Amino acid sequence: MKTKARFNIIDFLIIIVVIGCIIGVALRYELYNKMLSSNKDEVEISFFINGVRIGSTEAMVEGDIFYWKQNGLEIGKLLSKEVSNREVFVLDNEYNYVKKYDDRRYDVRGVIVSKGIIKEDGFKLNGTQFLAPGKTFEVQSKNITVYITITDIKKINT
Repeated sequence: MKTKARFNIIDFLIIIVVIGCIIGVALRYELYNKMLSSNKDEVEISFFINGVRIGSTEAMVEGDIFYWKQNGLEIGKLLSKEVSNREVFVLDNEYNYVKKYDDRRYDVRGVIVSKGIIKEDGFKLNGTQFLAPGKTFEVQSKNITVYITITDIKKINT
């Protein structure tokens, strides 16, 4: 007894779904390539580091390349840094906060030049990693590993 193969609606739906998946993957791949190859914006990422020792401030050399430690992604080149004594607030005898300076720890403010894509919702480093003011993360260069907090991101007019 021979069984005749029949083509029915379920077979047709399976073929349509497979073709749709193939087209979806192809479109997504092209979109991803276009996004990575599009013109990238050059930005200045301003940052703050709170309370490090003097040796750490000296290890931050202008011109060094910084990387995001978590994923190894290149952030950019250190353009400038400003070192100051760490500010601390203490209570005086009348229970008022008074600003003093700690001469054993230092605050660092600096700027890293980076490339990525600026969108309405923020900045994407290399088009993939979202960065915004207030974000704190660990970075490293050839001389130091430290946590920075982003204070501002602004596009460089070219």
